[in-house]
Amino acid sequence: MEYILIFLPTIILLLIVGAFAGILAGLLG
Repeated sequence: MEYILIFLPTIILLLIVGAFAGILAGLLG
C-alpha cells in the first residue's frame, strides 16, 4: 500500500499542473 503514498500526490500534482496549463491555454487563445 506504500506506493499509494507516492502515486496519489503525483496524480494530484499532475491535475493541478494540467488545470493551470488549461487556464493559460484558454487565456492565450
